[in-house]
Amino acid sequence: MRLSAFNSFPSTLAVILILLQYLILTVIAVGDDNPTTRNFKCRLNGCCDQHEWCRFWATMGECNSNRRWMSDNCQLACNTCNRAPMRGLVGSRPAPPAPPAPQRFPPATRPAPVFVTRPPPIQRPQPRPAPPPRRAQPVPSPPQQQQPQRQLQPQPQQQQRQ
Repeated sequence: MRLSAFNSFPSTLAVILILLQYLILTVIAVGDDNPTTRNFKCRLNGCCDQHEWCRFWATMGECNSNRRWMSDNCQLACNTCNRAPMRGLVGSRPAPPAPPAPQRFPPATRPAPVFVTRPPPIQRPQPRPAPPPRRAQPVPSPPQQQQPQRQLQPQPQQQQRQ
C-alpha cells in the first residue's frame, strides 16, 4: 500500500512549524548580549527589576559592590524601592515611572580591575665606605727586664772510636 503525498502533508507542516518556532525563539533569546528589558518584573507601586539577572547579581553581592546601578535597575532584588505600596488597586498597573538617569553599565559588562605587579627594584651592592684615616701614634715599648744571662758550658765531647 502506497501513501500519497497528501497523507504526509500534516506531519511535514508540523515539522516545519516546529523548526520555525525554534528559530524565532532562538533569535529572540540569543540576539541580545545585554538582556535589559523594560519593567522585567514590577510591583503595583512601580518598583521594578529592569534586568532578568537582578536576583542572581543580588545573591553575588552586586547590590553593595555596584550600588549605583543596582539600586536603580534592580530595586526588588536589592530592596531599594522607596515608593509606598499601593492599596485598593488590584490588577491595575501604575503609570510608568519617570525616565531613569543616563544608562550605566550593568554589573556583568563593567571592565575588570587591572592589577599590575612589578618586581621590587634591584638593589645594586654599594661599595663600603673607606675607613677614616688613622693617626700614627707612638706605641710604647714594653718595659725591658734584664734577665740573667745563662752561661754556656762546654759539653764534654765524646771520645772518638778508633
